[in-house]
Amino acid sequence: MDWLTDLKNWLLGIIRSLWEAWSGFYHDMSLQVIKTILSAVGEIAKVIPVPQWMADYSVGRLLGQLDPSLGYFVDRIGLGAGLTLLGLGYAFRVSRKMLTAFQW
Repeated sequence: MDWLTDLKNWLLGIIRSLWEAWSGFYHDMSLQVIKTILSAVGEIAKVIPVPQWMADYSVGRLLGQLDPSLGYFVDRIGLGAGLTLLGLGYAFRVSRKMLTAFQW
């Protein structure tokens, strides 16, 4: 009867490996579909032109036109430091991606 349990274990191993292969395939396929859809949305967003009334503005120009009392509060909440921190985080992420040869 030992051969029967060996046969059963062998068949279960085959079924398990087939299930893992199929589930891995569908997982990878769904990720590929989502990646394709998001890249298509990104390409569509690139085509949309910037409105003329927005093209002439920058954050510095907009903050420079603030009332002095609002400028005080913007300074107190640390908007400049916050934007600097966001920029440094983005630069760190991009440099880390470049240094690891785009492997995550």
